[in-house]
Amino acid sequence: MSAPSTNTPAAAAAAAGAAAAPKEETMLDRLNDSSRAFLRAYSQRLLDVADGPAPFGLLSAPDHESQPRLPQLLLVAKCQTLDSLREAHALGQVNFGENYIPELCNKALLLPKTIQWHYIGILQSNKIRHLLQSVPNLAGIQTVTSERQAQTISRVMGELKASGVRAPGDRLRLFVQINTSGEDTKSGLDAASVDTAPATSETDQTHPDFAVMRLIRQIQALDHVAFEGLMTIGSTEESYADSGYNSDFARLHALRERICTTTGLHQGIIGLSMGMSADFEQAIRQGSTCVRIGSAIFGGRNMEAVQQIALQAEEFRKQQASSS
Repeated sequence: MSAPSTNTPAAAAAAAGAAAAPKEETMLDRLNDSSRAFLRAYSQRLLDVADGPAPFGLLSAPDHESQPRLPQLLLVAKCQTLDSLREAHALGQVNFGENYIPELCNKALLLPKTIQWHYIGILQSNKIRHLLQSVPNLAGIQTVTSERQAQTISRVMGELKASGVRAPGDRLRLFVQINTSGEDTKSGLDAASVDTAPATSETDQTHPDFAVMRLIRQIQALDHVAFEGLMTIGSTEESYADSGYNSDFARLHALRERICTTTGLHQGIIGLSMGMSADFEQAIRQGSTCVRIGSAIFGGRNMEAVQQIALQAEEFRKQQASSS
């Protein structure tokens, strides 16, 4: 029996439809160019050296919704070895996050200065000067919660510029941390419920968004910093829920919507840093512009590495002091 003809109108239409069918979009496609390139390279490395799966090659497709920018990957360096971090940087990853100031200072001393560091841990005003002086390639701080902190950061940045430690045009990028879960263990300004109506004025001190809007305007008025967006850490319960919806992320997204409505600020200048290893896919679906991922890429924490890095940094500082 002869094979059925492929030259019929129906066959031609089917072939044309197949050719025009859009490629299914993955989470990898939603990341920015530099993050995407790094993850492709890192995934390929895993496939080359072991039988382990490529962690970001076959992720579920996100909901299609309007976003002001593609999400950036912030690779969390907490409790990781210098070799792992160097390898990631060599594969093209530039932006790294760190939760602890001592670890950040040590790693910044020993790793390439082409890395852009972002501090994502609890911020104490009395540690700001040490942090900025010790990490000249610090690009941002994501955990600002007060005007005092922002003013201190801007003042120290100005002094470092004057002394030549920082370039004249540098502005440290600041996120305001929001406590969307309402947990006492979390830092950040309070977030109202999703269905809260926008304030009619920025000066309405009775509105639950007033403190956030005021801090944003205070940061925007400073000379040596730039307001980058809002940051949150979702609750463990929400992060591991299988509901396909994270109420903590929804609160942050809704807060941005209200702020834009009240202030006239464009969504594109208010980033949303939300999503970590356990929940970054859902965060991207709900509008994240920055995901902070560590263990999903590196695996578990290496506490011995922290001690080893501290010893190496101490030895390096001794050598610097003896040669000066």
